[in-house]
Amino acid sequence: MGYWRGLEQLAETPEVAELLAQEFPGYDPSSMVNGSGPSRRRFLKLMGASLAMAGLTLTGCRRWPKEHLAPYSTNPAGRMPGVPEQYATAWEFGGVAQPLLVTSFDGRPIKIEGNPSHPYSWTVKGKQGSDDAFAQASILEMYDPDRSRNVVERSGEKATASDWDKFTAFAATHFKQMRGAGGGFAVLSEASASPSVMDMKRRFMAAYPQASWYEYEPLSRDAELEGSRQAFGKPLRTILHLDKANVVVSLDADLLGTHPAHVRYAADWAQRRRGADKGDMNRVHIAETRFSITGSVADNRLAVDPIRIHVLARALAHAVGVAGVGGDEKLSELEKAFVERAAADQNRDHRRPSSHPQAP
Repeated sequence: MGYWRGLEQLAETPEVAELLAQEFPGYDPSSMVNGSGPSRRRFLKLMGASLAMAGLTLTGCRRWPKEHLAPYSTNPAGRMPGVPEQYATAWEFGGVAQPLLVTSFDGRPIKIEGNPSHPYSWTVKGKQGSDDAFAQASILEMYDPDRSRNVVERSGEKATASDWDKFTAFAATHFKQMRGAGGGFAVLSEASASPSVMDMKRRFMAAYPQASWYEYEPLSRDAELEGSRQAFGKPLRTILHLDKANVVVSLDADLLGTHPAHVRYAADWAQRRRGADKGDMNRVHIAETRFSITGSVADNRLAVDPIRIHVLARALAHAVGVAGVGGDEKLSELEKAFVERAAADQNRDHRRPSSHPQAP
């Protein structure tokens, strides 16, 4: 058996030439089709000429509409054309504000990044910010060709284009008559925790006490808010401290992927996870109905049916000693193993002295 030192030596062997002849019979590098038909050089000439003629007829002879660029009547102070500027802002998702830095060229935002100066978006404190795919995609809404461009007046199923002057004339008389009552007046908005929006809502309800204000989000956390209302008497938002938690148990909650505060939670979890270098790594137990980002990094993961989540919650509460919770749930072998492992880890961590308090 012989050895070759490089591809050059191998390519010139008779064996390779024989295999090439068997795989591509009649192959001729200077011909396109088995030695017959135009050569490669002539084929490229014809294609180049065809593309040149296509460009000449489609673009060279086309007369584009004449457009005028309106210059600044007064140049903004401190702004140089063509030099990008960054603005600090916030983008709200599911009632949680995500601090952002927006890069703008001549007044046109083109790029979004996380604000490294805010704890809800930093990955390296003060140096590097992070955001999610939803925030990145939000910039496309400003340049969406299908977005509404004018006022639409609807009458039953019919919708006609209108303008702001007609709406202002209509609103001045119509809403003036409703002031102090507002029956039949409804506002549909996104969920927002903005102080400005909350103040506007308060003043609106004071002017129209019988009006209705509805909030809608495609991805909402209404069930979480309702649970907190039943537990504490009013809707509250849970704030987790994953950078301090030794043990995290999640029941069908993707804390690192789809939670409104997942950018902050992912950074906190990763910071705590780095404790593995010191022999003090956090652990994650999750039971979920679909594969999630949190499930992909969990130490103990269980795939369950949605109707089994509350059963696991009761069994886990009983296993860690929550008063008033029965332990008569019938669990499968996999469910029982998950509950026992998560409860044992939680109980063991409670007994271990630690400077890290547990997350709620």
